[in-house]
Amino acid sequence: MAFSVYQCNPWPSQSLSLTGDLAAASKTVRGGVANLTVAGTTTANSVSVSALSNAGTTISTTLTPSGGSFSGPLKLPVGIHTVTITAGTTTRTRQVYVPHGHFGINGHPDYDTTAWSAANWVSFCNSIGAKTIRMNSFNSDSTMSARIVALMNYFWTNNTGISILPCISINPYLTDATSSNNTEDANYTLGFNCGQLVATRFQAAFYECGNEIYTRGAGGSNPVLKVAGNQGDTMAAYATPGWKCVRGLQRGLIDGVKSVQPNAQCGANFVAAQIAAADMLWTGTNPDGTVEPTKAVKFDFITWHNYKVQGSMFSIGTNGHGSNFDVLNYLRTSHTSESGATVFFSADGTNPLPVHITEWNSNPEDSDTTGATWMNQEMPKFFARRGNGNSTPGGSGIESVSYYQAAHDGLDFGMDDRPNKAAAYLAFVNANPDT
Repeated sequence: MAFSVYQCNPWPSQSLSLTGDLAAASKTVRGGVANLTVAGTTTANSVSVSALSNAGTTISTTLTPSGGSFSGPLKLPVGIHTVTITAGTTTRTRQVYVPHGHFGINGHPDYDTTAWSAANWVSFCNSIGAKTIRMNSFNSDSTMSARIVALMNYFWTNNTGISILPCISINPYLTDATSSNNTEDANYTLGFNCGQLVATRFQAAFYECGNEIYTRGAGGSNPVLKVAGNQGDTMAAYATPGWKCVRGLQRGLIDGVKSVQPNAQCGANFVAAQIAAADMLWTGTNPDGTVEPTKAVKFDFITWHNYKVQGSMFSIGTNGHGSNFDVLNYLRTSHTSESGATVFFSADGTNPLPVHITEWNSNPEDSDTTGATWMNQEMPKFFARRGNGNSTPGGSGIESVSYYQAAHDGLDFGMDDRPNKAAAYLAFVNANPDT
């Protein structure tokens, strides 16, 4: 008996063509939020859209074509998103990078801002044109964390376009160089536990891991920076025992965050001209010149603090690199460190890491008018060095700039009662849209 053999053909694939916002393979959307239109044509009966953020969260929607065409909204928060569009068995993938808004402000939840409601925050940010708020977790305090998470949710659900850049602020063990706690390992555990808890609560895409930790202990028995106020651009400015303590804390914070959110972006914070600290951290070098490659700490972005008393970071005075040193240029180019190592702060060997200026201001004793003058001098420099718009972090420039700070405090830094500063800030934002 003869048998006929039939071959079963696979289900035919559906055509899928994308137009509009997701036509290209990658896209950067500035301003702190992406309001996209997913559009195109297909022969399928439905189109599913799924956006996975580096924070680990997913936003999904389903679109129904009409006459072969489809179109629908997709709102994405700050983060690095992989957007998958599927029609039948046909899939297209797009990368969308949504950086924090360039224009930012500081808000510390244990200062006067505890009295500010979410609506107060929105009103204030809108009055000056700020889209990023940098806020401290103050260790892993549950009350502070709850306030910040509530603000994050309010900003998102109410379509404000405002986002929070969390700073995990925790002090290292440095009280006594002979204490059993004052070791690199003990500080690693301290940082890991804190980073893990904050990430569990926040679920953010970006974290600033540490706040000025490389200035700690100056004048004490176990300092990191030997002399308070030193610009920090040379290895000799730091003490090896204290340095190892904060290096452990830094590594622990980053590892703790990534134990919860493996793809979260973690930044390390420096001040003034602390290029030596950045170089030593990246290479595992100690202030005494010894090198421990396994102790090197890699971070995903860099944050910097710059105040008028230190000098402009674009022409700052230093202890070993001259009187007109450009910090940003050093950070974004391959260079030879003081120890002789070749250093390039980059994740892919091509694009330098992005930089966030998370604190800047004139001097606290300056008048409102003098402060506004400093603002008018520095804001154009920051804006001129923005990231170049790559679709992934590493746009070779400054992503966000957060003025210190929103509310008035004992040091007279606040903008809420400084009308000249507020007016200068808003005028610059209006004249220089973050697009």
